[in-house]
Amino acid sequence: MLTRLSLSGFKSFADKAVLEFPRGVSVIVGPNGSGKSNVVDAFRWLLGERDAAHLRGAKIEDLVFAGTSLRSRVGLAQASLVLDNSDNAWPLQFPEIQIKRQVSRDGESHYFINENEVRLRDVQDFFAKSRIGNRGLTLVGQGNSDSFVRVSNLERRLMMEEVLGFKDYRNKKNESEARLKTTKENLERINSLLREMEPRLRILRKQTSEWEKRDELLKELRILENQFFGYELRTIERGAKEVELEIDVLKAALEKEWHRVHLHEKTLRGIEDERPEVHRNMSDLLKAKEILMRKQALIERELGRLEARIELMGKDQEIKAEDAHVLIHESRRALETALNESTMHGIQRVIKTILLEIEHALYKEPRVDSKGILNAKKKYEETIAGLEAELEAIQEKEKEYNALLINFNTRVREAVREAENARLFHTRLLDKERTVLIEKARWGYKHKEICGHLAQAGRNIDEIDTTIMHEPLSSALFQRMHALRNELARIGAVEESTIKEANELESKYMDLAREAHDLHDASGDLSVLIEDLTKKLSRDFVKKMNAVSVAFDRYCNHMFGGGKARLLMDEGEENAIAGIRAEVDLPRKKTQGLESLSGGERSLVSLAALFSMIAVNPPPFLILDEVDAALDEKNARRFAGVLRDLSLKTQFVVVTHNRSTMEAAHVLYGVTMDKDGTSRILSLRLE
Repeated sequence: MLTRLSLSGFKSFADKAVLEFPRGVSVIVGPNGSGKSNVVDAFRWLLGERDAAHLRGAKIEDLVFAGTSLRSRVGLAQASLVLDNSDNAWPLQFPEIQIKRQVSRDGESHYFINENEVRLRDVQDFFAKSRIGNRGLTLVGQGNSDSFVRVSNLERRLMMEEVLGFKDYRNKKNESEARLKTTKENLERINSLLREMEPRLRILRKQTSEWEKRDELLKELRILENQFFGYELRTIERGAKEVELEIDVLKAALEKEWHRVHLHEKTLRGIEDERPEVHRNMSDLLKAKEILMRKQALIERELGRLEARIELMGKDQEIKAEDAHVLIHESRRALETALNESTMHGIQRVIKTILLEIEHALYKEPRVDSKGILNAKKKYEETIAGLEAELEAIQEKEKEYNALLINFNTRVREAVREAENARLFHTRLLDKERTVLIEKARWGYKHKEICGHLAQAGRNIDEIDTTIMHEPLSSALFQRMHALRNELARIGAVEESTIKEANELESKYMDLAREAHDLHDASGDLSVLIEDLTKKLSRDFVKKMNAVSVAFDRYCNHMFGGGKARLLMDEGEENAIAGIRAEVDLPRKKTQGLESLSGGERSLVSLAALFSMIAVNPPPFLILDEVDAALDEKNARRFAGVLRDLSLKTQFVVVTHNRSTMEAAHVLYGVTMDKDGTSRILSLRLE
C-alpha cells in the first residue's frame, strides 16, 4: 500500500510537502500552472525514470527548484515515497519501505531504499517485481491516455506484461538471452584458442619430459646448496649480530664517557676561572708590602743620619731647649706627612726638608736642646716599629694567600688529571670501536662473498632459510655437490624461457579448459532457464490475456453502453514476441479498426483496457494524470464509478479537473501557487 509522498526542492515545491494516501482514490486538483502535474513527475522520477524529457525538462538538473524573484533557488531536489509492507506484498522483508531519490544542481543523483544507497537498476527491479513501472500503464499521463490504442501490437504486449506482473520474467528472459549469447560467443572463442594451443603444447610437453632427470639432479643440488649456504649465512648473521650488539654497547659507553669528559673539562674551566682573582689579590698585597719596605728603609736611613748628627752635636754644640722642641715638632709633622705619601719621590722630598731644618738648627744656631733631638729619634723609632707591624700583617696575609694559591694549584692539577684520564679512556673506547667496526666490515665482506657465490650458482639469497640449524658439509657431501654440478653441465643448460613458456601455456590451457567447461554448463543452465521463462511467459500470459480479454469486453460494453471488444495474440515468428491486437465493435459504428476511433473513443478504449487488466491482476497503485479530460459528463461518471469499484484492490492517485472524478475521491488534495512562485498542498479527507 502506498502510504505517503514527500517532496522537497523538487520543481515548484521549494518547501517540504507531504501527501498522505489512504486506501482507495486520492484526487489532486488545482488550476493550470499550480504544480499538480509536478506531483505526477515526482512519481515517475521515483519509479526509475531518468530521461529528463519524460519529466518535462531539458536536463535532469531542471528538477531542482530554480528560484523566483521572491524566492532563492535551492541546491538539492529530493522526493520519497513510503510503502506499507505489513502484508508482505512488496519484495523486501521490512514492515515499511521508503524509496528516496536525490539530485543536486550539478546533476549528481543518488538512490536510496530504506536510507541505504542503491543503484537505479535496483529501484527499477524492485518495482518490476511488484508490477510497477515508470512507463506503460502504471502511470498514465495527459498525452498518453489513449496509448493502449496508439501503440504497436508489440508495445501493447509489453504494456500488458508490466501490469499483469510479467515484466520481471521478461527482464530475466532478456538478460538470460543476452548472457547466453555472450556465453556462447565466449565458449566458441575459448574453443578456438584451445585448438590453436594444442600443437605447440604437445611439443613443449615432450621437451619438458626430457628434462625431468635434470630437474631431479637440480633439486638434489639445491638441497645441498641450501645446507651449505644456510650454514655459512647463519654463521655470518650470528657474527654480525654479535658485532652489532658490541657496537651498540660501545656507542652507549662512548656517549657516557663523552659526557664525563665534558663534565671534567667544565669543572677545570670553572677552577681556572678563579685564577685571575687569586693572582690579583696576591699582586696587590706584594705591591703594598714593597711600598712599606721602601718607607721603612728610608726612615731607617734618615734615622741613622739623625743619630749621627746628634752624636756630633753632643760633642761640639749645645742646642737650646726651645729650638730643639721646635725642631722635634716640625720633624714629627714632616714624618707623619711622609707616611701618607704614596710615592718614594714624595717621601724623599719630606725627609730632605727635615734634614735641612736639622742642619739649620745644628750649624746656624749657637745652642740646641739635646733633649728634643732625642725625642725626635724616639719618634723615628716608633714610626719604624709601626711600619714593621704593618709588614708583619701583610706577611700574614701573604701566607694566607700562598695557602689559597697552593690549594688552587692542587685543585687545578687534580682537575687536569681527571680530564686527562677521561680523555684517555674515551680514546681507548674509540680505538676499540674502530676495531669492532673493522670486524663488522669483515663480516660484511664475507656476506658479500657468499652472495657472489650464490649468484654464480644461480641462487637468490631470499631462497636460503637461515632459521634451520645446518651442520657444516662434510667432504663427501662437497664432492657430491661438485659432481652434481658437473653432471648438470654435461646435460647442458635448459632454456628457462622454454620451460616458462611450457608452464605458462599448460596453465593457460588448463584455465581455458576449465572456463570452457564452466561456460558449457552455464550455457546449458541459461538455456533451461530461458525455456522455463519462455513457457511461463507464453502459457501464463495467454491465460491472463484471455481473462483480460473477457474483462475488456465487459468494460468496453460498460463505457460505451454496448458493443463488443476482444484481445487477440498475433501469430509471430518462432522465438519472436507475439504482439497483441485489440478489436472493438462499438454501438452505432460500422468499422472495427482502432485507427478510425475519435479521440474520446480512443481514451475510453484505453481506459477499458487498463480497467480490465486491473480487474484481472490488480497492481498496488496507479497514477492517472487527467486521463478523463476528453470524457463528457456521462462517461466521466462511468469512469468515476469504475474507479470506486477497482479502488477496493488498487490505490489510485488521480490528477483531474472533473467534478465527477472528484466525487469518487476518498481524500482530496489541492495544489495552489503562492505569491513567491512555489507550490503548496491543501488536503481534505472526504470519509
